[in-house]
Formats: sequence, structure tokens, C-alpha cells
Amino acid sequence: MLMFAMSFGGGKVNGQTQSNANSLYVNDTCSFHPFDYHGDNVVWFRFVSDGYTHILTIRDHPETKIPATIFNNVYIYDKNMNQVTSFTETSVNWTETFTVSNPSDTFFIKMETNSPPSWYDFDACLTRECNNNIDLPGQSICEGDPLCFDVVNCNGGDYLSIAIGGTIVATQPTPIFGNMTVTYCFPSLGFTTGSITVEACLYESSTGIAGYCETFTVTILPPPAIQITEGNVTICLGEFCFHDLTQNAYEVDWDLYYYYPGVGLNDEDHYHNRPPNDLYCYTFVNTGDYVLTATATGQCGTEESTVNIHVVPAVAEFDWTNACVGQPVCFTELASCEEFWHWDFGDGSTSTDPNPCHTYAQSGSYDVTLVIDQAGTSITHTVTVYDPVQPVISGDEYACDATSHYEVTPSGVFSQIGWAVNAPSGWIATVPPEEFNYSWPNGTGGTVYVTTIDNHGCEAQGEFMVFDCCSGGDIVWYNEQQILSGTIDQRTITINGTQNILLAGTQLFLHGCTILMGPNAKVTVEDGAWVRLGKCTVQACSGLMWDGFYVENGGYLQMDGNYLIKDAKNAVVSVDGGECRIEANLFDKNFKHIDIRTYNSTHQAVIKKNKFFCSGTILPQYPPVVAYRTQDAIVVNGVSSIDIGARNAGNTIENCDVGIFAMNSFVRVVGNTFQNIEPGSVMIGQPNHPRGYGIFTASLDLTGTNPYGLSTMPAALSLQGGNSFTDVTYGIYSFNNGQINIRNNTLKYPDNPYAHGTAITLAEISHPTQYKLITTNTIENYNKGILAGSTEYVRISGNTIKDVKNISTSFFSTRGMGIRIEGGSNNVVQGNTVINTTNPDWNLEGISVSNSGSLVVSCNTIRKMGKSIRFQGVNDPVQIKKNAMYNGTAGIVLSDNGFINEQGTTGTPWDNEWYAFSSRHLYAMNNTFANQIHYHIWTGGGPKHPANFDNGTDGSSFPFIISFENSSLLMLCATPIMSASPSYSSWMDDVAANTNANLQAPLHRNWMGRNELFKTLKQDSLLAQNASLQSFMLQLETESPGQLKKVADTLLLDDYLSAMQINQNLAAYTKPDSLSKNVNYIYISAALTGADDWATAITPAGWDSLRYFASLCPFEYGENVYLSRIVLKLIGDTTEYFNECEFDEAETPGKNAVFGNNDDAFTTVYPNPAKSEISIETEMVLPATLTIYSTLGEELFSVQITEEQSTINFGNIHPQLVLYKIQNSNGETSRGTLTIIE
Repeated sequence: MLMFAMSFGGGKVNGQTQSNANSLYVNDTCSFHPFDYHGDNVVWFRFVSDGYTHILTIRDHPETKIPATIFNNVYIYDKNMNQVTSFTETSVNWTETFTVSNPSDTFFIKMETNSPPSWYDFDACLTRECNNNIDLPGQSICEGDPLCFDVVNCNGGDYLSIAIGGTIVATQPTPIFGNMTVTYCFPSLGFTTGSITVEACLYESSTGIAGYCETFTVTILPPPAIQITEGNVTICLGEFCFHDLTQNAYEVDWDLYYYYPGVGLNDEDHYHNRPPNDLYCYTFVNTGDYVLTATATGQCGTEESTVNIHVVPAVAEFDWTNACVGQPVCFTELASCEEFWHWDFGDGSTSTDPNPCHTYAQSGSYDVTLVIDQAGTSITHTVTVYDPVQPVISGDEYACDATSHYEVTPSGVFSQIGWAVNAPSGWIATVPPEEFNYSWPNGTGGTVYVTTIDNHGCEAQGEFMVFDCCSGGDIVWYNEQQILSGTIDQRTITINGTQNILLAGTQLFLHGCTILMGPNAKVTVEDGAWVRLGKCTVQACSGLMWDGFYVENGGYLQMDGNYLIKDAKNAVVSVDGGECRIEANLFDKNFKHIDIRTYNSTHQAVIKKNKFFCSGTILPQYPPVVAYRTQDAIVVNGVSSIDIGARNAGNTIENCDVGIFAMNSFVRVVGNTFQNIEPGSVMIGQPNHPRGYGIFTASLDLTGTNPYGLSTMPAALSLQGGNSFTDVTYGIYSFNNGQINIRNNTLKYPDNPYAHGTAITLAEISHPTQYKLITTNTIENYNKGILAGSTEYVRISGNTIKDVKNISTSFFSTRGMGIRIEGGSNNVVQGNTVINTTNPDWNLEGISVSNSGSLVVSCNTIRKMGKSIRFQGVNDPVQIKKNAMYNGTAGIVLSDNGFINEQGTTGTPWDNEWYAFSSRHLYAMNNTFANQIHYHIWTGGGPKHPANFDNGTDGSSFPFIISFENSSLLMLCATPIMSASPSYSSWMDDVAANTNANLQAPLHRNWMGRNELFKTLKQDSLLAQNASLQSFMLQLETESPGQLKKVADTLLLDDYLSAMQINQNLAAYTKPDSLSKNVNYIYISAALTGADDWATAITPAGWDSLRYFASLCPFEYGENVYLSRIVLKLIGDTTEYFNECEFDEAETPGKNAVFGNNDDAFTTVYPNPAKSEISIETEMVLPATLTIYSTLGEELFSVQITEEQSTINFGNIHPQLVLYKIQNSNGETSRGTLTIIE
């Protein structure tokens, strides 16, 4: 053992000084180390023992001639300086062997000389004792392994040999290393499995004499063998098991590695110490490449078998054939690792077949999804289903020529074309394929058919109607151009195709003629030509409608005194600058009588003294249109200004769906008579078209300069204006127009058994600052006299409204109302008279207001109404003054958790008048806290200011705070300013106080109150002078009221895109916020389409949203609920929408009413929606009567209920929203809505 030499000195042993201490190394062979000293008589050595027997050798140093000393006495000590042994030497060169008892301890050697010279030297070494030995570790080796021996060669010789059967088979040198054990290996000598005897000897190569030998019996063992039976595999995700075929091994280790691209193999799983010929299973959760190694371990080492594993995901894939509407689309699955097939074809249809076919009903892009396993592995492809390119046949429409020619378009899109006549069979091909010639026998037309296959592989058919050639007239025109002038008098003229009358200077006068028009025949007057028809009859010559007279591009058409013009799609069409004078004619049984189209200046048309009748079933059209009677008498679209009628020269319009239908136009309608215009029982004409309107006018212009609208006054205001309406369900309807002057009209509905209709409706989205007037109209027997929805700057004044009708169902939205204001601001209701000539009905309301601000209600006269003036919801600020109320059930009513601002102040009451009221001068109902509102009453005495003033409630509410004032009244019914602000400054503080009150209200009421005040302050510079109000305005500028106002103002600037952006960024925290934002989005999106009517500008989804909005509670969601209800009239929706929050808690004072919800404590009606049967559970006193009404009030079904639990079959009522009422003889009533479905 080699020891690092250390200095050892400074200590004493047995009283003697230890000096010149040295360390000796213990080695297997003697490696002398020289030492020299100067006159010392004692030499110390230290060594660390690594055995028991050691040999110490001292010799004279051979390289010097200094005489050596004799070390007389030698002592061996252990580490504790205890003597182990000693010996005496008498020569210079000597060797001694000694044994120690503690290997690995430190020992010391002390050598003494009796005669040390002045300087001497010597060599010393310390070795272990050595014995020859040959060993074979283990008696077994494996085939091909080397044969290795452990050899201690002290003096046995210089070579090692191995012999088998006495024959030496290998030798190699073996130097003498002493006690060191050295391993000598002989490479594979080709031993095979079995046992052999081997003799190993150390011998001297010079003599060949063996110095030491050993004999061994060696067993040769076979190596292990292993194979993974599956080999290289491609598998799916999930568990997979591998098997091993193994020999000569006692265990198998399985190692799985995952290959990371660009990195290499990484450990994935290990399964060690497994028995041979077993299996290894693993659940693969990642796709990719793996390496699996099975290592067999035996006594002869290891053997590996390696396989590559490619794990693929479950992949869903498919392909499909041509995708055409109405034709099967066949799908082919191309999946891997599939467990099943589940197809979703994107239109609600599914399949579990591996390769299904499916037929689509509509074109479009469908997301088709194939799912193939429980893990949801799927693939989705967008399959474009094409409408087969429809072939369009053009050619001779009439069988008037010897040979008729036809072509099919579009060109170049069809791969195959076939033609047929009168039956879609017997197809023939032509050259060129796009053209076809045919001779019609005897002028009798028929149908030309074509079948095509387009470039998408879709098959389609087309057909072309060829009309019989009308003949037999004195004059026959067929697709001619007329450029000659003259008069044709009392002749029969037959027209087939299009008769073009052209060129300036051409003047044609048809007088007293009978004009027979072929199917789709038309006459065009253009390029300055002039045509006059007088005392003529124009009608179809066969059973199909003709097209019309078209005047365009500077043409002029005059029709006067014609006996009858009928059977046309559009009898007269003026377009692109065509002028016409239509006077004193009779129009009947046309789909549309007059159609005035785009004209960007004042249209010079004269339309007066005509009779526009819609007396019966009209002829069919080609192409077909579902139509049973005349749709519109007069249509105006995109005309800057036009007059219809005149004083003492008006038109008479009867029995049509719509009298005058105007879009994006300004129309002046004067002196006309509208009669018997009511919704038909069957939809006619275009879908989503209004029905039952005398005048229907609307615009898509949302800007502040909106020029469109309606006036019922002549341009010379000194002349008498107005129109007469009799039995017209909806007299005048105006939506989103900027110019309104509805004046001097008489609207009477004497034949109104179901209490239908609204005489005048005015609503708007944007709010131009132009004043809009509804004044001096006379209205009788309507359900509602005047309805203003979401309007601003409207003055309703001087109107007389008599005997409004209450629909028998008594639901809120169908109650009779003289004037109804829904939302909006800066409106005035002044000087109107609302009269009921029968006894007061609690459900009749004189002036009804909901969610409106900056409103003046003044100087009105209301007689015999159930509620003279009613306010619902938040109305702030309003002025209610100088109104005269006579013989009503209740005077001023606040309901539905409502709020109005303080009315009057100390010393200055509002001078409202009550005549012949025994009670309920003020009345709070439907959970209204009027105890927050101060009302100042004048105590001047007399019947109009009763001393027994009653401040009543319905029991669920709290009465007003009232103060009686006796100051002088100087108020006059002068025209008030449009702003609702009064003339005294203290009211500014009241507004501020009301603002604080609104802040304490529920969130939606808070919003509505703040919004109405904000609008008022924005319009009124006087109020803005108050510092607290200025702060309030600045705050609301950043809140939703300010942002909504900014949207509205931006629209008025004709910047729709910016308005849309502001609207989208608006943070909607309340229900009114959210609804306003959604409604704005619908309207602005519609305006951006560039369409010319709301029905097509608003998407179907938008209309569905509006239907939903219309059913919400307006006291929670605000005025846009009301606006949505009015807007739905644009598409002919006659449903009377309402919400249960609008029900009164009492149908009549003193009677209890129960509202029919499914959680109602008294009555439950279910299911809802229902098909044809409902169940009723009630606690009411029986018998009772169940009545079902339409939303228009018609009774649809009635039955008596005698059991507390009943099942009622109500028959075949078609799907719709209906109202039901259950009432017993005691007046107990349960009512609600029921949706009937198919």
C-alpha cells in the first residue's frame, strides 16, 4: 500500500527524543528508498500496515562509498508506542520478517546504532510476504466469453499456460508482481456448451519448468435468446400488448422510449424483472414513434429484441360526391382507428352508417361532422351544397310567330342541356345546345322545358311559359315600337308583349277604346313621348294578369275619365323621371293600382278624383304571387315629394290591404276618402306586408335632416286639408319620418265590434328636431285614438277623440285609450278632447302615458273615462296642468311602481279641474309609492275644485303627499314651450331633488329617471344654469344615458358607422341599457344595408329579436319595448304584444282579479305552450267560464268549468298567441296568455 511520506518530529518516546522521522511504503516488491544522516544514533520510520506479515530489508547504498553503519537494535511499536517486537543486527545488509496484529493501523520502526559516524547512508524497503496462487473465479463461463484467472506470482515463473487434456492451448507472459493479484484472460477459444478440465501453470520460459499449477473443471453455458413476436407495428392510441419468445434467461426487462423529433429517444416506460415468455401491455396516450426493447438476462449475459412502434391517432376523415340541393350527397369514410361512425350533416340530420347518403333541402355551407370513437375524435368539413344553377329560358313569350326561338342562360355553366315542350320528358339535344326553335300550332302557347347539368354536377329544370297569342282586335300590337302620332278612336286594340311608345314629339291619344292586354303585356311611354287614354276600358284578354303602363325617362302618361282599368300587376308605374296625370279613373282588381318609384325632386304627378276599388278576387299572375285581392292602391317609394288628392278633388280608396303605402318619401295626402280597409283573414301579396292601413309611411333615414314624411294639408296652408277614413283599422301610420303634419282628418270606425284599431300611430328611431304635428283631427270608435311611441318634438293638440273602445278581454294593451304616449321626450299633449258618451268604464283611459319625460299634458278635456289621465312607470319631468276632467271613475292615476316629479310648488298649484268626481281625484295603484311625490291642489272651491278631495289607493300602494294652496291662478291655456321646464327657477331645485329620489329607486327605474332628466337638461339652457344640474349632466355624459345620446346625435349627423362603434362600446349595466344597445344595433345594421324598406333591411333574426323585446316588461326595459311593438307593424304583424307586468291588479275597482301564471295561487293553466289541450286547476268558486280570445279581441273559444281540476280541448285554433280569461259569477277572474303551437 502506497503511503504519502510525512514529516514526523518534535515528540519523545520512552524519554528519548524522536528526530529525523520518516515514513516507509509497504509494497508488494522491494523498492529501495535511500536515506542519509549526519551523526544521529537513532532512526525512526512510520508505516501503515495492510497485512500481518512484513519484511524489512536494509542495505548499504550502492552508489556511495560512505561506510554504512550497523543498526544494532531494531524495535517495532504500535501507534500507542507499545513495543510489538525487536531484533538485533550485526551486519550492514539484513532482512527481517515480523508480524503485526492490527492491519491498517499505524506502526513505528526504531533503529539504533552504537557507533554512528559523522555521516552515513543506507537503503530501506518494506514488503509484504508473498505466496504463489492461481484461481478461476466461478466455475462457469458462457460461450464466447474469455477464460480468466486471478494469479499471484511471487516466484512461479514468467509465463502462464492453460492446457486441456494435457495439451497447452494458450500462454501469455506473467511478470512477478509479488503479493499483487493480477487477472489474465484468454480470449474465446471456441468452447461450446458443456464441461471441460483446464490446467493452469506458472512456468519459467527459459527452462520450461512449471513453478506452480492448478486444475479446474469449467462449465460452458449458452447465451440467452429473445424475440418480440409482434415485430414492427403501427397501432392506434390506447392499450396494446407485446409478447416475448425467450430462452436461456431468467428475467426480461421491457424498456419503452419515445422519439422526440430533433431531440432523440427519451424514457417513456420501464417494466423490469419480468418472467420470460410473458407479455408487456402499455396504454399509449401520445401519437408518434416509439422504440420498445425487451432485454433477456441469463447467466451468460443479456440479449435484446427491439421493435419500432408507430402510434397513430384516431383520424376521422371522409370524402363526398357532388353536393346539390335535392340530390343525394354520398359520403365515404376514410377514417383510421374508428370504433363507430356518427355523422352529423349540419342540418339537424344524422346517420350511423359508415358510408351514408343525405339529401339537403337548402343550399349553403354545412359543417358536416364525423365522430369515430368514444373519445370524440372527429373531423368537420364544410360541405358547400349548391343550388343547381337554374336555367333561365328567354325567347318569344307569345305564340304569335311562325317559329319561336328560345335560349337558355347563363352561358357556359352547363355540361348537358336537353329541351322538351309541354311535358318535362322526351328530352332532345340541339345544336348549338343553348338554343331551341319551335312552331306553336294555331297560336296556342304552352310550356318550354329545359333540363341541365351544371359544372357542379347539379341537375336542374327550367320552364318558360309561352302565352297564347291574343287576337281578334281591330289593331294587334306585338312587341312593337310606336313613334307615330295620332288618335285612335273607339277601336279594339290587342296588345301582346311590350308596346314601346318612343321619341319626343310622339303624341298618341286612345279615345273610347277597348284595350285587351295579353298575359304580362305592358306599354312603356318614354323618351319624351306623350300618351293619353280617355274613356277607355283596359283589361286582360285571358285568364292571367297583364303587367302595366310604364311611364319613364321623360315620358308623359295622361289617364282621365277611363271607365275601368283592371287585371294588371301594376296598372300605372312611374319610374326614372316619368310624369303622369291620373284623374277621374276607375281602378279595380289590380294587384297594385298606382306605383310611383324613385324620383329625386317634386313629382309632378296628378293623382286625383280616382276611384281605387279592391272589390274581389284578382286574376292570377305569372310568375305566381299569392294574392286574393288588391294589395296596395297607391305605392310611393323614393320620391322627394308628391301630392295625392286635392281639396274637393280627392281619391276614393276602398277595400284594399293598404290605401297609400309610402317608403322613403314625402307625400302630401289631401281630400281623399278611405273606406273599409281592414286586415283580411288571409295573407295576400308579398309576405310580411302591412294590412289594414289607410296611409302607411316609413323611412330608413336616421339623420337629423330626414326629409321624409306626411302632410295631410295642402301646400297652401290657407286651404282646407285633411282626409276621411271610415272603417279603416289603422288610419294613419308613420314610422321614423322627419316631416309630419297630420291635421284635419276624420277617422271613424262605426263598424268595429271587436274594438280594433289605432286611428293615428306615430313612432321614430332617430329624433330630428323638426316639430311633428298631430292636430285638429276627429277620431271615433277606435281602440286607441292617437299612439306616439318613442317620439320627440311631437305636438298633439286640438284633437277630438270620441268613444274609444275597450276590447272585451280587458288586457292592458287592448284597453281603450284616447291618447297614448309611450316613451320619448319633449312632447306636448295640449287642448285635446277625449269623450266617452256612455257610462265610465274603468278600463278606458283618456290620456295614458308610460316612461316619458319632458312632457306637457295641459288644457285637455276628458269626459267619462275610467282613468282620465294615467301615468305608468317613470315619467320625469312632466307638467300636468289646466286639464278638465268630467264624470270619470278616477282623475289622475299613477300606477305600476310609477314616479312623476312634484306638481306645482307651495303657493303655485297646477290648476287641474275635477267635475262630478265622488272619489279618486288622485289615485295610486299597482304597487306605487306616491308618498314620495308632492302634489299641490288649488282650494278655490266650486265643483271643479271639490272640498272632499280624495287621495286614494288600491291597497297595494301609498297615496300622494298633497298640499292645498289658495293662491290666485293666472294660468292660461296658451301654447306651452316644447321643453317641459316651467317658468320659475325653483323648479330647477325640484329636478335636482327628484334626481336624488331616482337615485334611490330600483336600478332600472333609476336609469329611466336619470335618462329622462338628462334629455331634458340637454335641451333646456335654463335648467343647465343650475350648478348641481350642470354637475349631474357632466356625470351622465360618461354614463349610458350620455353614450346613448351620443349614438343618437351621431346618427343625426349621417355617420352610421361611428354610431355603430359608439353603440358597440357602450357598457350595458341595466336592462334598459342592454335593450337600447340591442335595438340600436338592429336599426343601424338595417340602415347600413342600403335597402329601401325595413322589411328587407332587418334580418329575420332581427325581427325575431324585436318580437322578443316586444314581450318584455316596459317598466323594467324602457321605451324600446313599446317601440318594438310598433315597428313590428312594418311587416304586417298584427299581434298585440304585452307583458304580464302591465296587468292591473283590479279589473274594476272593488273586484279582485287573478293573473294566470303557472305559479298562480288561485288558478294554474298548463302546459304552456299547448297544442290543443290544457289542464286547469283552480280554487275559484265554480262554475266559471273559460274564454279564449285572439290578441285582437275576437272570441275563439268558450266553455264552462265545473270541476276544480279540468282538462279542456279547445279544438283547432291555429298556432298563435292567445289570451284566456276564467271568470265566475262573483267577479273573480283569472287571466293570462297562452301560446298555441302545432
